[in-house]
Amino acid sequence: MVKMVSFIVNFKLNFLKKYVPAGEMVEILSNFKNLSNHPILQYWRDAFQTSDFSKRKQIILGEWKKYLAEELSNTISYLEEFSEDIDLIKIGNNYSLLYSIRTYQSNSLVFYEGKMPISDQEFTDHFNQSKLELDGSIRDFYTHIHAGFNDFTSKSMGLDDLDMIEPIADYDWEFEDQLTNDISSYYNFFSNGMGTYLVLDLSKPIDEGGVFWSKDELPEYPIPFWDYVDEWIIIGLDF
Repeated sequence: MVKMVSFIVNFKLNFLKKYVPAGEMVEILSNFKNLSNHPILQYWRDAFQTSDFSKRKQIILGEWKKYLAEELSNTISYLEEFSEDIDLIKIGNNYSLLYSIRTYQSNSLVFYEGKMPISDQEFTDHFNQSKLELDGSIRDFYTHIHAGFNDFTSKSMGLDDLDMIEPIADYDWEFEDQLTNDISSYYNFFSNGMGTYLVLDLSKPIDEGGVFWSKDELPEYPIPFWDYVDEWIIIGLDF
């Protein structure tokens, strides 16, 4: 049993090292008795106090349900059913949860990284504009669940890491001269890795500000932002 656990840990470590910058230290934290030495959230501590994976999963996904049970209902159900493990990892000085997910259709093992949540002030400061509508639900995700949740290999098919959320206007688009809306408050929050994005117009409430953005076509809006996110995460898992 010990040899099997060691094999699995080494397999994951070798996998992770392929996708981090050269020289970056990668750790899977397994000495749960010493978690007090690590600056992580209390519910993460609670989750890793137990060796019972079903309890650990219940604690972690309980936090998803607490804040976004309706918005991400399909994603939560999928993670409940198909997550095989959740590890606490450290890359450089940054902590994350690594979700090992056995996909339903292809039976493939995929890894999604959930970055440690940030403070409310850090989230606000990232956008640095008082006029923006930072909806409670998107704020809750980044400050209570994960500051980014996406495929570890592609950094796509999930909510973008905070440092990847940028103004759409910072980039050149072929159809710019055809745009009729002011896009100065458009920020990407989700990428499919192939030039299509789920964007929020942060000058509007979230139920009016969802935008389907493609590098090849004019944007479509408004779209139900969370419905698209919930569906696209499942598509990413069951490609």
